[in-house]
Parts: sequence; structure tokens; C-alpha cells
Amino acid sequence: MAGSLGRYYAHVVGLLGAREADAAVAKFAGLAIEAFEDEDVTDEAIEKDLWLKRFRSEASLGAYEAAYTTLMATPYLDTSVELAPSLLTRIALLTRLHCLVSSNSKSTCLAHLISVMCETGAAGQLLSFAFVGLQPELERHLAFRARNSDPRAEPNYFKILYAYHVTKGDHRSAAATMFAQGRRIGDLTARPGEARELARLQCQSLLAAANALALVDKKHAWVAVAAAEEGDGRGKRRKLAYHIPDQEYQPATGPAEVVELEDVRREYTIALARLHLAAKFPEVERTSFGLDGEAVVALHAQVAEFDRAFAAARTLGIDMATLFGTVTERCVGLALQPTATQDVEWIASNDEAATWEGSLASKGWKLLERHLDRHDDDTFHYRMIVLQRNLDLNPTGKVPTFLTDFLQAHDAQSLIRTMLRYDRLEDAFRFSQAAIKVSTLSLSSPAEIFIHC
Repeated sequence: MAGSLGRYYAHVVGLLGAREADAAVAKFAGLAIEAFEDEDVTDEAIEKDLWLKRFRSEASLGAYEAAYTTLMATPYLDTSVELAPSLLTRIALLTRLHCLVSSNSKSTCLAHLISVMCETGAAGQLLSFAFVGLQPELERHLAFRARNSDPRAEPNYFKILYAYHVTKGDHRSAAATMFAQGRRIGDLTARPGEARELARLQCQSLLAAANALALVDKKHAWVAVAAAEEGDGRGKRRKLAYHIPDQEYQPATGPAEVVELEDVRREYTIALARLHLAAKFPEVERTSFGLDGEAVVALHAQVAEFDRAFAAARTLGIDMATLFGTVTERCVGLALQPTATQDVEWIASNDEAATWEGSLASKGWKLLERHLDRHDDDTFHYRMIVLQRNLDLNPTGKVPTFLTDFLQAHDAQSLIRTMLRYDRLEDAFRFSQAAIKVSTLSLSSPAEIFIHC
């Protein structure tokens, strides 16, 4: 020690370390490192220990910017850091596993810094650091913690990893992270009184995933994730229609599936329906309860939430024939009993219908017309279902004009054929006359109108 200021400071650091005087250790370790540089003396073993103790003390003090600076400046790469006991208590498994697979001091110190900063609520500051040359390691550590963590616990490493990807502008990886959290929540068993909060968190996760993936070019708006298990209510696993490089796969075991933007939106729609329907059907609140698209649409229709039912059916790709039939039944019922007060909440609570004049029956038919305009296709399949259901329930009653006018203009053959099938001969004759008149004016052959009737 004689003649060396650096060795003296190093000795002081050793004495202070035994007393856990972090502020003093950080100060004298820095002085020792500077002194060794000034003296042009190299003692690798002592200097490694000084850099390590300086970093650890700065992290323990919450001087995270100083700890980051020390981490990036340390020239030694082959030692490891012992984590503080308080942190080992909470993340023992993660940290021990990491220390077993890494002998790189910067990597291990980085793991320590991540743990300390995230545990103390300083994740935002952590992500503000550049970590030049260490970004792959930072991402690897965060991804490891996310994969092995409970989304209900704090800190939430899924959210931290998501924020990291967003900060980098990597929206595709951000989407994959939030989608993985949504899937993980769906696999959890809710503790008493926790089901609704889990359902809410799952909705937030899937919505964030959908929004992030929507920012990606359509050609690349997909992620490869671990395949969902059969029978979990998420639908069949999509075949891999892309050539996917190995690095694109999420680190997981088992088969992979490609998840596109529409897939994420479908899962979000089901999660949101679960949260909404839980007020009337408590059993669906549990995220582990299998809920498929057909069930979502049927449950919304059962409680007369037809706007939600139609929106869910469109997003989930569910056939709307039964749904249009149900709404038609409601409208016919109101037409036959105009003074009825039951089963009218679906009209009375509709903001759009509240601005219209007329009876409840007329408003109901108008709402049905709006849904047909939004959801019917070029074959007019749903309009024909509404027509037939109306005639089934009210064979001699007046058919809504909006329906017959549309079909007469776009599919007169089907309209006339249906009227003949239900013995509505007068209506069939009237529509035939109109079709002949239209065909004459357009110089078409009238026979073409009736060839299939």
C-alpha cells in the first residue's frame, strides 16, 4: 500500500463495505479508480472489485444515472455481481438462473440494474438510457423476466418490455409482447374477487397489441407466437403461410402459430364481450372460461344487445342469419302489438332511434334496415332471411316497404318467387308488373325476369 494512493483508497473501500456505507463506498471506489489511472498502475483484480463495488453501491443508493455511467464505463467483462438479499428474496429464481448462464460482468450488472430500477418504480428512467452496445442484452433480460413472470405481479415486465419496444419504434415486437400478456392472463386461474380485474387487464393487453400491430405495414402485420392449445376457445390454429426466420419466433416450446391483426382484434372482441357480459352472466367473467364467437353473439342477442351482437358477429366472422331472424321476430311482434311494452328496451336505449319520430315498431324496422345496409352482401342473403321470417310470422300482413323496394330493384326474381311460395299472389303479380315495366324501359327481355320463378 505504501506509496500508492489508489491502494489506500481501495483499502478504505474494503473497510467501508463491511459497514454497508454505500455512499462512502461509491465515493472512495471512484477516487481509487482515478488514482490508479493517474499513477498508471494496473492491478486487474483490485480494479475489477472497485468497479463492481462502485456500481453496486450507486445502484443501492438509487443513483441510477451514476450506476448506468459506471456500468457503461467498466472495462472488465469477466466477473459477476452478487445481488442484494432483498432482491434475491423476490426474484431469486430469475436472477440465479441468469447468473448460471452468464459470466459477462456487464450482462450480469445489467441484470442487477434492471432488477433494482424496476423493483423501485424507475423503469421509465431505465428505458431512457441508451445502453449503446447492450440493447440486445437489455431486451433479452426483459423478455426473460416477462416470460417467467405473473402479469398480476409488480413490476409488470410485460408492460416494461412493451414500453421498451415502443420507445425503439418496434411496434411489431410491442404487439407481440402485449398479445403474449393477454394470452397469459387467459391461462391464469383467478383468485377470489380477482376475475373482473383480470378480464379488464386482458382487454387492455389485447387492445394495446391491436393498436401496435395496426401501425405496422400490412405485409408485416403479424407475429409468430406459441400455439394456443386446442379447445381453449380461441379457434383453430392458423397454418404457417409464411416463411418465418428462426429469429422471428418467440422463445417458447411447442408449435408456433401466426397471429395477424384480425386475429388480435377477434380475441380482443371476445375479451371485451366477456367483461361486458359478466354483469348479466357472472360465469363468463373468468378468463379461463371458454367463450367462443358464436356464444358471444348469442349471449348479446339473448339480452337484446343487438348493436353489440352485430358488431361482434362482423369482427368474429359469425354468420348473422339467426341474429337477423331474431331481430325480425321482435319487429313483427311490435307490428302485431303496437302497444306492447315488453322487449322494447333495445329500441328505447338506442341513441340513434331516440332522435327518430314514429312508433316503436317503425323505429325497430328502421334499425333493422340500418343493420341490413351495414352487413348484407351482394347476394342479399340476409334480406331474404328477413323477408321469409316476416312472412312466416305474419303471412298476411304488410311487408316493410324498405325491404320489398330494395329487393324489387336488386333481385326481383327472388322477391317474386318468395311471394309465390307464401301464396301472396297479389303481391307477386304487382311485383311482376313492376319488373316487366322496368325491363321494357331498359330494353331487356321480360322472360329473363321470370325464367327462374
